[in-house]
Amino acid sequence: MTARFNLDPNTQFNLEYNSNPELPSPEDLRPTKNNADPIHITLGNADLRPGFSQALTLNYSKQKNGSLMRLSIWD
Repeated sequence: MTARFNLDPNTQFNLEYNSNPELPSPEDLRPTKNNADPIHITLGNADLRPGFSQALTLNYSKQKNGSLMRLSIWD
């Protein structure tokens, strides 16, 4: 989702929000031991639920005399 505001013909302010699911891999879900690395034996968890990543970005840009100044803040 993006909101864009033109403060004047040379100045722009953008606010952007993104959310994405992060699904477990099949290896993370499979409840069998993985002995490929004997030092780090892993066991899947069939009860894992998807996670979500979220990002918020704030951009400010201004053009003046052929130059562009841009300031971005994100989390």
